[in-house]
Parts: sequence; structure tokens; C-alpha cells
Amino acid sequence: MAKVSRIRQDYKKLSDILLLPEIYLDKKYSLFLLSSKQKIEPIEKAAKDLEDAIELQESEDIINDLIINLERELVKHEADSTSECVIEFEGDAICIEIIKKEIEEQIKNNKFNVKKEDKWLVHGFGSYVCLKEIAGKHIFKGEIKGNALVYVYASEEVPPFDEKDVVIDYFHSDGAGGQNVNKVETGIRATHIPTNIVVTCRDERSQLMNKRRALERLEMQVRDFYEKEINKKIKDTKAKEKDVIAAQYRDGTKV
Repeated sequence: MAKVSRIRQDYKKLSDILLLPEIYLDKKYSLFLLSSKQKIEPIEKAAKDLEDAIELQESEDIINDLIINLERELVKHEADSTSECVIEFEGDAICIEIIKKEIEEQIKNNKFNVKKEDKWLVHGFGSYVCLKEIAGKHIFKGEIKGNALVYVYASEEVPPFDEKDVVIDYFHSDGAGGQNVNKVETGIRATHIPTNIVVTCRDERSQLMNKRRALERLEMQVRDFYEKEINKKIKDTKAKEKDVIAAQYRDGTKV
């Protein structure tokens, strides 16, 4: 899986960085790196165990148990993401600018990277965990009056479509094709196991063409499914954060 591969790459990078003696001159940064490594270490271990079991040709039951364990660790990791996060701003411009300066300071102190557009995309180990506390409504009183609403949510990508996750079944087509139609199983039923989405195709006389069309349709439906899931998570997160009073300010200074 692409997600596991990325996490394992991050783990190796962290391990390599932590071998450098100069890293420990900055105590805060070194502790942060060590904490980040510890958070993804269970995934590295679970992936390595599965890799070794496949190489040693262990039994199917053992490999399935290791796959389940890896998926469990991925779910835990997802609940407390340590990589990218997205920040959105609403409210009065002057209040937003004050909040942005505070966030920029946190980004700089934690050595994160940020891409600033309408939404800010922050990348770095622990960025979501570090910055999610700033989410909610910031109320300004005194000379500066107004509010700024800040949304912070983990960045997610649609998982790549992998034919290994698809089960193909063949059946006798009842479409066009004359006398040969029921003699050959040209109909295709494609099932995407992770989402349980099923697509059938019997448009063509060729089994190969029907399979190709079925996979194309299935990929589109799976992508749409994941996009809706991600958008729903974002919508739910925003709805919750809208009701949170994150901080009150007076003259631009937090109290």
C-alpha cells in the first residue's frame, strides 16, 4: 500500500536524522523527532513482520493475521495523524492576520513546511497534532474587535486504485451476440473488496473488453466513494470546530 510505503520512508528519514549528533544540540527539536518516530514505529514493525512472513512463505493464516495487525496500526495512526494538515480561515481580515502570524511562529519553531494559498497546507511530522489546538473561534476585544474562525484538519488523499483489491467473476451474458452469447462467459462482475462496490459489464462480446470497461467504471466509483468520505470527514470536523471557542484576545494579545 502506498500509505504504508510513505510512512516507512518517513520512519527511515527520522532514523537517519536521529543518528546525527548535532540534532541533540536543539533539545526541543530532538525530542519532537524522537516522539514522531515513536508514533510511527508500530507501523514500521507491523510492515516488517508482514514482509518477513511473506519472504519466509509462512502459512496463509499467519500472513492474514499480520495483515490485520498492520491495518489496525494504520487506523490508530490515522486517528492521530503525524503528517500533513490543512488550515482554513474565516472572519475579519485583521483578526485573521493576527492568527496567521501566531501560526507562522509555531510552524517556524517546529520546522514545518507550509504552502500558502486560500488554504494552508502544512507538512511535517506532528503538524496536525501540534496545530489542531488552534482550531475554533478566536474572539477579539478592546481596540481590535471581531473574530477569526480557524479550521484544522488532517490532509487525506484518495487511495490509489489497485487491481489486487478487486475480485473478478465471470457469467453468461444475455446481451447482443446471437447464438454464441450463452456459450461463453463474457459478462464481468468486478468487486472492490475494501469498499464492497460491485460493477457489472456485459456490453461487449469480448470478455477482455468487458473486463476493461468494468475496471474503468469501478475505479471511477471507488474514487468517488473515497472523495465523498474525505469531504464528509472535513465537513464534520468543521461543524465541530465552529462551536469551539479557541481563545479570546484583547488588543491583539491573547489573555
